[in-house]
Amino acid sequence: MSGSAALRRAALDVLRDSATTDGLPETFRRTLADQAERLSAPFSVALVGRVSAGKSTLVNALLGERIAPTGVTELTMTVNRFRHGTEPSLTVRHLDGTVTRHRHLSDLESLTVRSADAPDRQALLRRIDHLETRHPHGQLAELEIIDTPGLDSFTGPESASTLRLLGRTGQDLTDSTLAESARADAMVLTFTARGAHRDDIRLTAEFMTQVPGLGPLNTVGVLNKVELLWDPDDAPDPMRPAGRVADQLIRTAGTSRLLYSVVPVAGLLGSGAACMDAADLDGLSHLATTTAPRLLAERAADSDAFTGKDTGLPLSPEERARLFGRFGGWGVVRACRSIREGADTVDTLRGELLRVSGVDSLRALLRDHFGGRADLIKAAQAFRTVPRLAERTARSLRGEPARAVEAVAGALTAVELRHSRAYAELRALRDHFDGRLDLPAEQSAELLRVTGEHGTGAAARLGLPADADHPLLLRTARARLDRWHAELSAPTAYGASRQAQLTIRQSYEALHHHIASGQEGMAE
Repeated sequence: MSGSAALRRAALDVLRDSATTDGLPETFRRTLADQAERLSAPFSVALVGRVSAGKSTLVNALLGERIAPTGVTELTMTVNRFRHGTEPSLTVRHLDGTVTRHRHLSDLESLTVRSADAPDRQALLRRIDHLETRHPHGQLAELEIIDTPGLDSFTGPESASTLRLLGRTGQDLTDSTLAESARADAMVLTFTARGAHRDDIRLTAEFMTQVPGLGPLNTVGVLNKVELLWDPDDAPDPMRPAGRVADQLIRTAGTSRLLYSVVPVAGLLGSGAACMDAADLDGLSHLATTTAPRLLAERAADSDAFTGKDTGLPLSPEERARLFGRFGGWGVVRACRSIREGADTVDTLRGELLRVSGVDSLRALLRDHFGGRADLIKAAQAFRTVPRLAERTARSLRGEPARAVEAVAGALTAVELRHSRAYAELRALRDHFDGRLDLPAEQSAELLRVTGEHGTGAAARLGLPADADHPLLLRTARARLDRWHAELSAPTAYGASRQAQLTIRQSYEALHHHIASGQEGMAE
């Protein structure tokens, strides 16, 4: 078991044992039980952004399956938690506490979207607190995804529902509200490529003040709907201008303190590629082999010109409309180009389109930045929430109840001391992402790598190929450890920066010991 996993397990044991202790106030006891439930659950990521930012489309792109309802005129109105299950199922949790279970996911659309032509449905949606959609998709066993309503209704009931489900509340954080579960471990903030501007940053910062604990360690951004920047003449590759917009967003004053990174993604193309079938390939191949690239691009730049009857394009209007709806204009053009370049099977075309759409980059970011630190991120919430609440609760108590509350905080402190290296890594990462470290760029990169930014195995932490053999792993770890012993013999940094350097050395010490003992992962 890795150091961070052991830290998480030890914190979970304390919370579960403490929740059964006599003499604790009920509100505090519920907080302990809720925190224990969160620690034992799979890692969860919430998608948050403005209305129509393409969050549901991103869900489908990440999962590689059309599960979340999407559409041009329909908007997600209800929080939807996608969780792993042996069979597809849908559970509706109502505001009054009642629960309705559906066997078929076909009911999902009517429970999560609102349309101008369906006002009668809105009354039903207002009674829903949130949904739980279970699906046997393998990725959901490791990563739960929460699809939320838009931030445009930030002060409305939908946003209150979102925050409640996330386990955070924008209301005055009293003991009772702090007792609610912290449901989301990390967040993906979604911007749209055409509409990204300072108002989005302001809205994002405003939202994040209502969700304590968010920052670069557990929050990333997505610049979605990159295909909207496509122009056959001026922007034939929309990912290029999207990259500039993403860089501008992350350089905006204060944004780097909120987000680890902003990834450009063509969500519609990514969703279409992830869910592609043989019929899609047949239609795209027909277009690619019978239509001049210039004519195809001109028609695809406008939906009416592409899907109309007299377009000079092959396929029926209905078939072209289906492809346009699944891939978008740029997606169709880019897919046809890939087919002409040799991507002539569903798998090869899917792989190429996932790459150019940015979905592969987003998946890698979620896997590397979140996945490698899932245990640390989850434990951090408990270490942040419980001691603070214990201190505030104990001040209002006397005698045995006060001592019982203080004992819980003491038990968590003991966990920190017993698992000092893992906790030191967490502290160093927080200092790094909060901008409190003054380290050379190469040392900052080394801190991220050795703490699991690119994977939790020994090779990844050492920056070696995945197939590096045991002697190479051992030599490299020994060399890094010797270098850091020499580096720290004459102080070059102070305060938090010095502590971060010591953490790097301690991580190499543990890594070297573990490799020497014949194991590849990290040890206590």
